[in-house]
Amino acid sequence: APQVPSTPAGLAGLKLRTINHAMDLTVQTLGGRPVRTDPDQISAAVTQGKMAGGLIPARTVELYNMQGWVNSATQRSDFGSVVLSYVIREDRWQALPERVRSELLRASSKAIRSGCASLDREAVQARTRLEKRGVAFGRFSTADNVVLDRLFRKARARWSSEVDQSGLPGHQLLMTFEQDVSLSGRKRSK
Repeated sequence: APQVPSTPAGLAGLKLRTINHAMDLTVQTLGGRPVRTDPDQISAAVTQGKMAGGLIPARTVELYNMQGWVNSATQRSDFGSVVLSYVIREDRWQALPERVRSELLRASSKAIRSGCASLDREAVQARTRLEKRGVAFGRFSTADNVVLDRLFRKARARWSSEVDQSGLPGHQLLMTFEQDVSLSGRKRSK
């Protein structure tokens, strides 16, 4: 497998594994070529030269036994995360007693904090195990992370515009999400 590029510009032209349209847009904005691949097909796709790598969390590398071909990775550059959701129709939600809705909201908030903390711990532990196996973790410079942030904003804007064009409130959703993430970050830093 190729080495991780030392700058964002080094991602241009690389075929990178993606799992959804938002990730496709991110890879395209970075100048890469998105390749949709199921996790159990990643190793074969890389060894056959169909892609160079992907936006893959360290823990996923272990879960799908990719250690044999992963020789380098980035750290401290936010290329995405895991999203788990529980969905209930609005009419069903409103039909629940108020105390049940309140308890579900309380429990979900607790589960989110616990789940995020667990994912953070697992990421550090997975990175440590991969380093012991010889995977080299590099970091983009502060200036490169500024470039990445600008590119990620561009990808998010493109995604929200596409959602708006489909008749859904993409810009509003993105704005709300970014406000929530910003608020969450401020709470953690206190």
